Amino acid sequence: MPGYIRLNSQQRCQNVGEASSQNLLSNEATFAPNQMLEAATDALSNWQHVQNLDEFFTNIYEYHQRHGFYCLLLADLLELFQFVFVVAFAIILTTCVDYRILFDGRIADMTRASLWDVIDCSGDGAACSLSNPWMIVTIIFASVFWLHRLVRFFYRCTVFLDIRNFYYTVLKVEDSMLRNMTWYDVQDRLCDKNAPYKLCIQKSHLTSMDIYQRILRRKNYMVAMFNKGLLPVRLKLPLIGDVCFMTLGFKFNLELLFFWGPWAPWENYWQLKADYKRRDGRQKLRDHLSRVILWFGLVNLLLAPLVFIWQILYCLFTYVEMLKREPSILGTRKWSMYGRYFFRHFNELDHELDNRLCYAYKPASLYMQMFYSSTAEIIAKNVAFVASALFSVFFILSIYDEDVLRVHNVLQLLTISGCIVAACNMFIQVSINSHSILMQ
Repeated sequence: MPGYIRLNSQQRCQNVGEASSQNLLSNEATFAPNQMLEAATDALSNWQHVQNLDEFFTNIYEYHQRHGFYCLLLADLLELFQFVFVVAFAIILTTCVDYRILFDGRIADMTRASLWDVIDCSGDGAACSLSNPWMIVTIIFASVFWLHRLVRFFYRCTVFLDIRNFYYTVLKVEDSMLRNMTWYDVQDRLCDKNAPYKLCIQKSHLTSMDIYQRILRRKNYMVAMFNKGLLPVRLKLPLIGDVCFMTLGFKFNLELLFFWGPWAPWENYWQLKADYKRRDGRQKLRDHLSRVILWFGLVNLLLAPLVFIWQILYCLFTYVEMLKREPSILGTRKWSMYGRYFFRHFNELDHELDNRLCYAYKPASLYMQMFYSSTAEIIAKNVAFVASALFSVFFILSIYDEDVLRVHNVLQLLTISGCIVAACNMFIQVSINSHSILMQ
């Protein structure tokens, strides 16, 4: 079972020690004369005394939240293909597309161009672009990252195959049952199985709080650091003032710094390194942490262009079609990463936090509408009126005669005016008369 270290019977006997052996001898008289002691079956012994309970319970929780083995691995596999598609599509757009023919619509003999006339990956231009040093570096970094994700995918296949067997053999839960079971149902079964299977060697009776603290050990540390103000999430920018900066990339760097890498202060999932327990070495550890953060900053600076290009491509491929279909998404709000940590409770699982924030979304949106600029609202109303007039006229004309759309720039005007109206709606607020109620 990869990812977890199980102890066989000989190792368990060795770990019991002399004191525990004496306790066993003193309790021999408690057995009935005709009582027989049987060795654990293979199905039971496979899950006895799991050493890394943090990772084990976390994988059990993820298995439930992602609806079973096949859904989990299918999502991970499609993420690999999605990464390959984005990189390959970006390379084709930058090296293999003749934009002169694409925008003109015709080739040299004035015949109408087809898609295959526009795409040419065998020409000199494509070969020259692919030989560009920046393009080579980008492809190498993308390949290394994808191979790392591929190795991680196969490792997770083996890990979650064991978790699937645990669900089937111990919890008696199949994948088809997960959609109709809450996490609390799975948790109750998990607590009930600790007595016969001895998952946790320290306690004979497992409680829900034990499971929560194991799953959320690291997230509780992050919440504590946010509550104490130990993380530099606020920046003071000129002409703007204090700005809260907390992104997914920054969160990834913090977790890599504190929990994942060899420079992390943790010996394993639950135990600090010995150096961090001595008071006399704190200055040395602070200097070491400063050097590690400096190296993190340099690596992030070097990778910033590649990360920026990836973010631009991912946003374009994800949100452009959604923006065309539903321009109102420009005015929607979402909880920031800083807000999720600021409002998070200790020992609160991800789905519990999401449910609580969903309940708070409507009153929070109404509360945020209290803080708006009257000047910006007046300007937005007038700009939205002009853009709506242009959009309405050309939309009605295109319904009357579709040839209107063939006129140069009409389609662009419709799209731009629609986006302007949606953007102006962000500054037009609903009147609120009960500010004191929303602040309670």
